[in-house]
Amino acid sequence: MKYLITTIAALVLVGCGPNIHEATWTGNIELVKQLTDSNIDVNVKRDRGETPLHIAARFSYYEVAKLLISKGGDVNVRNDFGWTPLHQAAYSFTKGGRKMSTIELLFLKGANVNAETDSGATPLDVANTWDHRPAADLLRKHGGKTAEELKAAGN
Repeated sequence: MKYLITTIAALVLVGCGPNIHEATWTGNIELVKQLTDSNIDVNVKRDRGETPLHIAARFSYYEVAKLLISKGGDVNVRNDFGWTPLHQAAYSFTKGGRKMSTIELLFLKGANVNAETDSGATPLDVANTWDHRPAADLLRKHGGKTAEELKAAGN
């Protein structure tokens, strides 16, 4: 047992510790705060290029998203497929205030409402594909367009 505790302590001392992606995944605001206070890179990407903010947006962890953004989280960062946190929020949208407030937070902090994925989908396209009407309405309210509409407008 003594050896195990010594090994764990040594790993923590050299920088191993809770993973910010896993902490974000659980929505554990206190752990995310502890990690961000230790100057961890909040824009660090894991497999598929996903950042903690992508995860927070997907699960509508408003407080976690707000904290990550306050620590430099990039609201327009793209994963390996070109998805931004706003695409993630539109994809996983369900009815409820948390989802709406997370999307509003992303807008407030400068998220590009018409960012296109590598396959050409905007957040509005994603919301429409999954029939997330309230998200689609909110995206439209903030100037969201489909990729087809952007193409027709010459953008």
